[in-house]
Amino acid sequence: MLFYRCVDTEMMGHILKNHEHVQKLCHDYEQESKVTSTNNDNIDKYHPSVDCNVAENVEAVDACSFGNISVIGNRFEIQKDDARSQSTTETNIVASRETTCPSSAGRQLRGNWLAYWEHEIGRPEKDAIFNIKQIKLQTFNGHTNSVRCLYVLDNENSFMSGGRDKTVKLWSLRSQGDGTTVSSCQYTYTGHKKSILSLTFLESLRYAVTCDGVIHCWDPFMGSLLGCPESNRPVPVNTLASSPSPSTTLLVGTTDITLRVIDCRTFQYVNEMKVSMNPTGLIRCIAVSPSGNWVALGQASGFLTILDIRTGLIIASWKGHECEILQLEAINETTIISSSLDQTITVWSAIDGKLKFYMKGATEPVHCMAMHEQALVIGTTANRIGVYTAVEMTASLSSSKLKSDAFKGILTTMTILPLNRLLLLGADNGGITLLC
Repeated sequence: MLFYRCVDTEMMGHILKNHEHVQKLCHDYEQESKVTSTNNDNIDKYHPSVDCNVAENVEAVDACSFGNISVIGNRFEIQKDDARSQSTTETNIVASRETTCPSSAGRQLRGNWLAYWEHEIGRPEKDAIFNIKQIKLQTFNGHTNSVRCLYVLDNENSFMSGGRDKTVKLWSLRSQGDGTTVSSCQYTYTGHKKSILSLTFLESLRYAVTCDGVIHCWDPFMGSLLGCPESNRPVPVNTLASSPSPSTTLLVGTTDITLRVIDCRTFQYVNEMKVSMNPTGLIRCIAVSPSGNWVALGQASGFLTILDIRTGLIIASWKGHECEILQLEAINETTIISSSLDQTITVWSAIDGKLKFYMKGATEPVHCMAMHEQALVIGTTANRIGVYTAVEMTASLSSSKLKSDAFKGILTTMTILPLNRLLLLGADNGGITLLC
């Protein structure tokens, strides 16, 4: 109404064709607001209350006001003198009570979180050593069965988890609480009919891709299914990996020992490459090179195969282990690392498949493996976490058993938050724990 009073009626008619109707609606709203304001004043006489945001609002009003007219957001508001004095009085009450909003109170750093950030802020920039102190920062509960896989998004504010309970859950990562906080998930995807075998996130399209034998591509931000790629010869998928951005392709290993390529823009299979004729050589793990030009496959038979994605040709194929291969990592364009049930961690050349050296120190099968800058972090089902200082023959290994008060259950999966130097662990009881 203040705007209408300042503008000529004839000019308003040129600007807004139905301005008379709009003016009538504004007038009706003003009358209704006056009645509501009168009722609220009567109620406040008997039930005085203090809003935790009053101080901020009054400060904003004072900063953008002239006379009895105040600018609040994109609105002009005429204030009475008694209203302004009442707001000032309420501000003083807030200051005297020293109250805080519940939402801000929950965001205060304390306990383990405070100790973690005090240590990180005072840490030298050149100090890149990944040191695990086994300090629990947060627990995530929601899965009713074993956690099979974890994936942290690149912003490290959220992550995905897949479990034997046939669900994929999205979680938020926040610095809150004192280390004893138990968080619940933000969203649960329930489209799968079997336990989750593998999951990944396609950076180029921002799609979540999950697998229970069938591939599901869905939008984690909207929670909507986008498509389920199908082929003329349906074969169960047992593992998958995404190509590095800007590629939109997905690499999947099927039970007929074939590597297939899916274009996630059309949700169609666009290529397939036969890996082995050995019926016991199921593809257990996939590692894609940083450039996306080649892919390494680890099989249940102990064989390793490197394929050129551009030509579909086999670069090298050899028996690297006596037992099933558990984990595979491509650390650069020329080197891959494999771990096996035979309790060995081996470094290979990605150019010709030749052995480089063994990583010494491991005394049990390594089921979890991840790189952090130059360091190699490993985990076992005996709840032991180890850190190799580098991927070198002379690298030293420091390992320790997870404390029962920091981690419950048996370790099943592990991933690293490289920016914050944190460790996210999944357990057989469905729990997920964040450690530093």
